[in-house]
Amino acid sequence: MSELSVGALSGLAANSYVIDVASGSTLDVTNATGTLPSAQLPAGSILQVVSAVKTNQFTTSSTGWVDVPSLNATITPSSSSNKILVLVHIGLQGNTGSAHMNFFTLFRNDTNQMTAPDCISGAYQNNSGTGVALSFALYDSPASTTAKEYSVGMRVNGSTGVLNRIAVNNLTTSESTITLMEVAG
Repeated sequence: MSELSVGALSGLAANSYVIDVASGSTLDVTNATGTLPSAQLPAGSILQVVSAVKTNQFTTSSTGWVDVPSLNATITPSSSSNKILVLVHIGLQGNTGSAHMNFFTLFRNDTNQMTAPDCISGAYQNNSGTGVALSFALYDSPASTTAKEYSVGMRVNGSTGVLNRIAVNNLTTSESTITLMEVAG
């Protein structure tokens, strides 16, 4: 493997950083410590992605926030000026015979990041127990370079909510996901 080390390139137009790489080849843009030099990327660039998938069911009748097991992920921002985009997708079903709401929120290191009434997401369940899918996002500013754990909290206002089950027969299931993206600030 050949290595080319360049301190600076001259003759390029301002903000013109185009490097052609032959098909089948790769370009390593990490620094000496093996990390991506985020300071050199434009604001809005995605620096890293972390995700978790929950495939088994979770049932709750709690009217207070409870953590959804295995629906959490941890990310360590490379700069305190960077943001974290959190994307959540949920499949759920309410209990038959009782209309109610399932509510979801996001916690960062056990602190609720979504405040009522503006950001809490709910999914209405009708009396048939029909399942629904729900997605929501949060653009967070942790202002830190220490590890941050994001987790999904769930509560109901009546009866029982079932995460990852979308049909009454208990045979049709779904997956729920949480994805964290570090965005250059």
